[in-house]
Amino acid sequence: MTAKRTSKKQSRWRKLLATRRRRWTMIISILVILILVIVGIQHSNAKKDKSQSEYSTMKVTAQPSFNLTGKIEPVETQVLTLPSGKLQNLNVKNGDHVVQGQAILTMHNDDLQNQVAELQSQLTQSQASSSDDQSSNGPSMQQQLKNVSGKVNQTLVAPYSGYVSVDQSKESAPVVILYSDNLQFVGQVSEYDYDKLHQSTDLRVKALATNHVANTQVNYLATIPTKGSGNNTRYEVTASVNANKFMAGQTAKASIKQDGILIPKKAVRNGKVFVVGTDGHARKTKVSGHAVNSSYVVSDGIDEGDRIVINPNSKLKNNAKVD
Repeated sequence: MTAKRTSKKQSRWRKLLATRRRRWTMIISILVILILVIVGIQHSNAKKDKSQSEYSTMKVTAQPSFNLTGKIEPVETQVLTLPSGKLQNLNVKNGDHVVQGQAILTMHNDDLQNQVAELQSQLTQSQASSSDDQSSNGPSMQQQLKNVSGKVNQTLVAPYSGYVSVDQSKESAPVVILYSDNLQFVGQVSEYDYDKLHQSTDLRVKALATNHVANTQVNYLATIPTKGSGNNTRYEVTASVNANKFMAGQTAKASIKQDGILIPKKAVRNGKVFVVGTDGHARKTKVSGHAVNSSYVVSDGIDEGDRIVINPNSKLKNNAKVD
């Protein structure tokens, strides 16, 4: 009897242990399955996040203004040609303002003065000679005397209004330079930026010292490069400014508004960009424009404030969610 009871008891323990093993095996299996599901979801989310974070975006803005630094200079600068002779009278001093037609100086020519004396002597002798000689030579000699006499003393007048610079370091005659009242901005544009402006382009000139501003237009754009500009060829640009606001010699900056929107060239694929909507989806949009170095100037297709993908690739599909 005792052996039977012991055998039954051992049988019950074995059944109980087997049942517990099955339960634990089931629990462990369920846990493993749960862990695999969680890992799979996390991996899927990570892959999705990685796919979405693979693309960078930017908000586009209008192309910045193109700037030139230059000087305010007189429109006309002229070293005046003096009449022949010696200085008789100087009517201005260095830095004076003159108006067009104003007398600047008078020169006296001794050689012509001697010629006048000689002509007068010849005319007197001619008049004292026979009537035939007087009738034939008299009128021509009188005209010649008149012409020469008018050149003995010659006055230099200002060809236009402006300021004079008078250098009297030379004994023979002063050096007179006339600077016009009319002023202009003078700058230089690189060959690489030449197409950013043209004749009559609007620009804004600002004097750096006084902050005075003028809205004007390009009135001259050189086609022949400036001498000595080196490898980076440069061309002169000028634009008129108001003389009441500016002074000759001032350093100034000219700003030229550029049309279009500037984006990275790599953002354009086959003439299209991906514009990101408020829902985070990127939609293909056709654009017009042209490449400039590593950038692309968009003239049509997107607006200032739009957000675009700047690093699209062949995997990016239309309407894909990027953020």
